[in-house]
Amino acid sequence: MGAMPAPEPARDDAAAKPSFGPEWLDRAVRFAWTAMSFTLFGLGGLAVGIVVFPLLALVVRDKDRRERMTRGIVSQLFRAFIAIMAQVGLTYRVRGAEPGDDGAPVNAPNASGVGTLVVANHPTLIDVVFLLALFPGAVSVVKRAHWFNPFMMATVRMARYIPNHDTTQLLDSAEQRLRQGECLILFPEGTRTVPGQPVRFRRGAALAALRAGADILPIRITCEPLLLHKHSPWYHVPVTRPRWTFEVLDRLPADEFQAMGDSERSRSQALTAELQSRLTGGVK
Repeated sequence: MGAMPAPEPARDDAAAKPSFGPEWLDRAVRFAWTAMSFTLFGLGGLAVGIVVFPLLALVVRDKDRRERMTRGIVSQLFRAFIAIMAQVGLTYRVRGAEPGDDGAPVNAPNASGVGTLVVANHPTLIDVVFLLALFPGAVSVVKRAHWFNPFMMATVRMARYIPNHDTTQLLDSAEQRLRQGECLILFPEGTRTVPGQPVRFRRGAALAALRAGADILPIRITCEPLLLHKHSPWYHVPVTRPRWTFEVLDRLPADEFQAMGDSERSRSQALTAELQSRLTGGVK
């Protein structure tokens, strides 16, 4: 499992990238860059799936090593995508991701060797792109449709990400991967937040952590101005340039939330409420 890389310095949107000229021209150029970025994302995923991953499968016979290498490649590709999007004026900053006193990354396994469950709210389409770039080697829960998407199917299969179509299977897989010491990324909402609608977290993340005995690392994501949200087309370019903020909150040790109730149901409900409060209610 890789450590989280040093984040970019926090910068004001205006200072992050010079304007391309008048507002109409600036937005037109950023629209063109955005279209190119997503086109490259799709074509890059297709090319990697057709060329790189089949070659990797032939050369690297050890399954576990091949999966780790695949996730490392995904992380590097997502970093490249973010760098391209930065040409549109996209910026991001990460808060609270410094290693601990022992030098271990914030997403390191706990003392029992159980992996960390990274949970986050889900305001935009590319949240998982950022998180997989920030946590090299992490496993992600992704849409079942990606297993049949020609641009992504090779990637999600080779990386052995977890499909979200069956709750029982998802929980079993999540528990197994966490017990193996892997870092797992999961969005408790299950889908992107709908602006203006009440946020409702599902119990899946809490159940996975409780059953595996995993620590939870909550990450609060904000994007200003908001774009790429639920029902927002990719080609919507805001007047001002967007900036994502990833705020790494206090880690929740497994032994703390194991005492939240007298049954798995009550514990999972209490933990889900706690996560929703931390990620959407301003609690540190």
